[in-house]
Amino acid sequence: KVGAVFAGHIHRPQQFEHVMYPGALERLTFNDEPDERGFLDVTLEKGKKVSAQFIPVAARRMMTLHAGHIPAVRRGEVDVKGAIVRIRGAKSEEVATIRQALHDGGCYYVASIQAVEVAVKEAPKTGLTVTELVTRYAEKTHYQGSVESATKLITDTLGMVTE
Repeated sequence: KVGAVFAGHIHRPQQFEHVMYPGALERLTFNDEPDERGFLDVTLEKGKKVSAQFIPVAARRMMTLHAGHIPAVRRGEVDVKGAIVRIRGAKSEEVATIRQALHDGGCYYVASIQAVEVAVKEAPKTGLTVTELVTRYAEKTHYQGSVESATKLITDTLGMVTE
């Protein structure tokens, strides 16, 4: 009879009956970002059930932030000190200043700054507002989300007004 199986490779600590995965001590990818890191303290006694207790460790944080969080990083409201950080939704012209803000905030490593380019084309003149256009699109595609949220996302991204 097998009392316990200790397996590796899986980053996230988990246990299924007598099969235990201690996980990695450090975060290895951004998929590990929300997971607690640690090791198993295992007790083996002949004739008794194997017991294992997860002991957390202070692993380096990984953080995914939107470029819109950078002002809060500058004000010290978002703590990046010692963290590996990736940024999404930056404008190309902001990359250098974002990198500097993260450095000034004590970021350990900037993994990536994903720059997005928004190409604005002249839309045909329909006489409709953005809200009306989004509403029509939602009706035709059976969109179940919030028309207001979709309209705000479009107008914020393109720097437009809704009317």
